[in-house]
Amino acid sequence: MEPISLPTLGKPLISIGRALAPLVKQLRAERQAGVDSAHVKADLLDAALEKTLNRLLPHLGGPIPMLMNRLDKQGQGPRGHPNLAEAPSVTARRFYYDTVCYGSKPAFLCALEAFGADHIVTGSDYPVLQDWEVYRETFAYIERLGLPKEVTDEILHHNAQKLFGFDH
Repeated sequence: MEPISLPTLGKPLISIGRALAPLVKQLRAERQAGVDSAHVKADLLDAALEKTLNRLLPHLGGPIPMLMNRLDKQGQGPRGHPNLAEAPSVTARRFYYDTVCYGSKPAFLCALEAFGADHIVTGSDYPVLQDWEVYRETFAYIERLGLPKEVTDEILHHNAQKLFGFDH
């Protein structure tokens, strides 16, 4: 599977949502069969996407920030993935995550703690989100979270520029 490449930016960008469609199909099949989704998430992190790729996961990484400790414990246990080069949480902290969470403060703060402010990038989920909230609210909620101004500015104004290789 080829990454989506923006030639002027250096590193290719891979959008997990599109690039891992086969894994999503497998997840659905395994979910129907009753396989624990945490194992599938560990497989996703263990998918050996080269460290030279930028990865952008939607919706603050979904359940990944809440499962980081579990992924680490299961991933490096004898029945897990003993040949991992690093803990899944270390791999996950190299990814980028968009801010789409429909204004959920608990979800945002969980991802912020799990991944760090420098890996959270604004996202709009446009046009889907339009059915649930006005577009300006997609970003305005971030300013109401009570975060230090430097953190809010980093997320709203600098991280995407860094991810895509633009001067900021």
